[in-house]
Amino acid sequence: MNLAKLKLQFVNDIISPWANLNLDLSKLILIDSGISSFSSNAINIATAINHFPEKCGFMPADIKDESQDYRIIRDVCDGSKHVHLRDSSRDNTINISAVFEGNNEGKYKFRRNKININHVTFGKIDFMKSAANAINFLINKFDYKIDWDSSLRIYDGKFIDKCVLWVSKQHHVQIEAKGNPLPNSWSVEFVRKNEEGELEHYDPPEQPIISWRELI
Repeated sequence: MNLAKLKLQFVNDIISPWANLNLDLSKLILIDSGISSFSSNAINIATAINHFPEKCGFMPADIKDESQDYRIIRDVCDGSKHVHLRDSSRDNTINISAVFEGNNEGKYKFRRNKININHVTFGKIDFMKSAANAINFLINKFDYKIDWDSSLRIYDGKFIDKCVLWVSKQHHVQIEAKGNPLPNSWSVEFVRKNEEGELEHYDPPEQPIISWRELI
């Protein structure tokens, strides 16, 4: 396969799916990571990243030490096929959490949904950031000279006095008569800006009100 076709396939199989997932994760929705398409889409992207070097004459195992992020994404790919890997230091799981930013006035705003890699060796990692770094590693390795936007999409919202998420049957979540959604696997993270203006995780001093609204 010539260089032009390889680049086109790289964009079609890896960059475009990453960009689409990046956009979808920035939407104000509750995601059940146990059964949602978001998790399977992440696995598909990891699989495409892992195996693409084979099209260029490289085995994934032979280049994994050149990039930690490529190594991590390779582990996600292989971990999706087996409960436990032969090398237990590579074991990992993924889940999705909603990320809210808080301020010092007791208000919050939704930022994005985050796919977490829970890796035995490397700890908790943002899948989208790690995948983007692995993509850039491959672009540089194969000298593809592809210009793409790898920044994470953030929901454009305002600070309010509660954490609001929309739920819908499309994402396998619905509201009971009592007003409680039924996600099988869901979590929330809170971040706020420190004195340097950088976001860091924190536990709010008071439990925020989380409000569910049904998307028709």
